[in-house]
Amino acid sequence: MFEIDKEKCIHCGLCVKDCSPKALQFNDEKIPVIDEKKML
Repeated sequence: MFEIDKEKCIHCGLCVKDCSPKALQFNDEKIPVIDEKKML
């Protein structure tokens, strides 16, 4: 299971950019959230 550590996240966007299935997107607080349906 993949999860985002919100305390360590610096909101740089690299995880969103590099996620090949496009399963990560930013929420309104600029924290990446996972779309479980798109996970491989």
